[in-house]
Amino acid sequence: MSYRVTIPNHIQRRIARWELPESLIVEIHLRLRDELGCNPQHHLHSLAGSYQGMEYRFSLIDPMNRLCEHICTFWIVYSQDEESLIVMNFVYERRVGN
Repeated sequence: MSYRVTIPNHIQRRIARWELPESLIVEIHLRLRDELGCNPQHHLHSLAGSYQGMEYRFSLIDPMNRLCEHICTFWIVYSQDEESLIVMNFVYERRVGN
């Protein structure tokens, strides 16, 4: 069963503030919609100490700088209709290696 992934406007605005290349923004949205939405049971992990939310974490290599890794962690909840997933919050980290 596929799930619809809802990214509230305030979350989308925060993602835009990361000032990532457009290709990475597209990749983030594809991961949320396609990868997570098609198989949430495989990709979601329980948050320690939380019975309400789940975590979806992935990293992307920057195509302009192969030493730069973008780590995205999203907090997800199932909607009341149990057919949608809602992005509640996220943490973004950029790591640049030598």
